[in-house]
Amino acid sequence: MLINIVFLVLAAVVLSTVGAMAAGGRLDLGGPVRDWMLRRAASRLARNPKPPETVERTYWRAIDYERDCQRLEFIGYVVDYESANDPYVAYDIPGRYGRARPTRRRVPMYHVTYRAIRSSAGASPPRARG
Repeated sequence: MLINIVFLVLAAVVLSTVGAMAAGGRLDLGGPVRDWMLRRAASRLARNPKPPETVERTYWRAIDYERDCQRLEFIGYVVDYESANDPYVAYDIPGRYGRARPTRRRVPMYHVTYRAIRSSAGASPPRARG
């Protein structure tokens, strides 16, 4: 049973990365895992009897942001604040004898704050069942 589950997960990762490579994208093995984690977090928000007024999220890719935004809008959140960055930050690390090494680091592209939509009576919006 466990072997079947592992095989299915690996097959899904391979198929999604092959699809991304065929579409001209870059290889991203963590994409399916991030998508699963964001789906799980949205599901927990939907089941929470007292959901938070605001939710803050960071996204590494634009597709993660688009998918999660749709999920959160479905359960009653709208974008309150959005900040977009360059996916890479470049800086120099001081080296020996006055030389500096240029370094590039990958950072999250989007920082987003979602706000819950409340009805006029102050009750929370209907939550999705799932």
